[in-house]
Amino acid sequence: MKGLVFLLLYLLCAFVDAQQISSVSTYNNTTSSPSRYAKYFSDKQGSLWATTIGSSWRFNVGSSTWLRFTSSFPEMRDFACDSTGNDTIIYCSGGQTMDLASTSSALYIIDLLRGTVTFFSHMNIVGQGRVLNVSAHTMLWNDADQVFVVFGGQIPGGAPSSVVYSCILGVSLLLCTANSPGALTPYGVPTARSFHSAVMVSRPNNPVMLVYGGQRTNASDPSSSVMTTSGNIMDELWYLVRPGQYHWGLVVTTGSNPSPRFGHSSLYIGGYMYIFGGIGGP
Repeated sequence: MKGLVFLLLYLLCAFVDAQQISSVSTYNNTTSSPSRYAKYFSDKQGSLWATTIGSSWRFNVGSSTWLRFTSSFPEMRDFACDSTGNDTIIYCSGGQTMDLASTSSALYIIDLLRGTVTFFSHMNIVGQGRVLNVSAHTMLWNDADQVFVVFGGQIPGGAPSSVVYSCILGVSLLLCTANSPGALTPYGVPTARSFHSAVMVSRPNNPVMLVYGGQRTNASDPSSSVMTTSGNIMDELWYLVRPGQYHWGLVVTTGSNPSPRFGHSSLYIGGYMYIFGGIGGP
């Protein structure tokens, strides 16, 4: 029973895309099911979805089969997705190609009802005349400020980032402003990281973003041995709030903490942050 609960939590943690059904395959057939880099999403009707942008899947719980969908976009990995509250529209940003050759600055709109994936805009950085190329980051919708909050990830070359961007979703443009949050606790601010997880905790007028784990190395492939070296993987839990401006604080926990990890999933539901999976140390 616990295994089933963890599986459902994992499948609830991320997101999708869709178009025409091109094939039907069994869940256990690893050559015809979502790749290890897929993101997952559950809609309000209880359907489970997976996507790597280039290929998308819907899981039929009754028959334990995956239905495959296709789109015209290249397959990507290590991108980030969230919804603005409309359960049928998902926004996915950044990522890198499957061969790790390039990092994206694109924002795509995934319409679950129409079964379409549409390029919306590049992530344009205000005042810098360039776009935000990033992968292995997090992007969460802050409903109070009506912005996407983008944190961390890897910039081209594999270096991890510590920048917090607030991105305004316009009619046909995404404008991102770089922030330099101060510290609310004596522990300073988070170090640069990627492959972390984050959740947005809704509170009236002042949501809180919780960030857990991640890795701090200069490698673009999460399977690289350098990324599992002791000291490169983190187990800190940080919070980001905005009392006027963004500020970081370190959550001082009690009891047994989750082990250090990166490439994991997290979900906030019913007052709890659930953390599942990922890659640990040596």
